[in-house]
Amino acid sequence: MSHLNDEQVQSLANFKSNIHLPHGGFHTLIVDLCREYQLPFPKVRTVVKASQIDVENKILDADIADLERIVTKQYWVDLIRERLALLAVDNKTPLQDITETELYRQCLESIREMKCSGATQQLQASTIESLNSVYEMSVYKPLKAMLHTTQLQWKLKRELQSMTEEQRTLFCDYPAYMQATKHLLDLCDEMTSLTVTR
Repeated sequence: MSHLNDEQVQSLANFKSNIHLPHGGFHTLIVDLCREYQLPFPKVRTVVKASQIDVENKILDADIADLERIVTKQYWVDLIRERLALLAVDNKTPLQDITETELYRQCLESIREMKCSGATQQLQASTIESLNSVYEMSVYKPLKAMLHTTQLQWKLKRELQSMTEEQRTLFCDYPAYMQATKHLLDLCDEMTSLTVTR
């Protein structure tokens, strides 16, 4: 650090002070950004840390006139948001993701077949298993990745049928994921309501 001038040393200290978030605020910031940009916790955490390093490097290279702006928390947060927005540009809603999977289309076809030709116990069971797989791939895993390191992640159920209405209220901050879960549960209900004929 001896190669830094007094202005740079003070600017680095100011920046670190400005981005200090007490009482777990750093973690809360990451969780909030995960929810806002629908990105997994590790990816958001990486962007947050990389942005901090980039700001520190800019402080070392910046003209003195720019330092006052660069050391602010707002500058750091804006840099994070800009990068996360680029990462999230191709995000799909969970329901979009579900409806584009081949396994989901196969489930719909099985339900149509059961309505027309009659349900078999085997077809009902295999369709429920497939709907569970769709839920796990398109809802459970991405939502768990966003909730990584939070208390809420332990309340997320791996089995679709365990995501009751009461359970889903715990995830009210993630409405798109709960909408997708409800859709899959409705399909399960529709399918199991069919009379098994053979």
